[in-house]
Amino acid sequence: MRIMKIRKNITLSRQAILSGERAAKKRGASLSALVERHLLSLGGEADESEHYCPQRKPVPRPGDARYEYLMRKHA
Repeated sequence: MRIMKIRKNITLSRQAILSGERAAKKRGASLSALVERHLLSLGGEADESEHYCPQRKPVPRPGDARYEYLMRKHA
């Protein structure tokens, strides 16, 4: 199974970065790997399914070329 990585920008204090880089170096890992391991160790508190809306059927739009194209494409 391939795990997809997503690039995110986060803001940390200088002290947190220095401490994290030292800890990562001791473990032979990157700061990103250290942060990822810590976040994953928090457990399954946030279920991904909460973030996605269930798929619904589109509202019919007779005469709308884009709607008709998509209906034919995904039929």
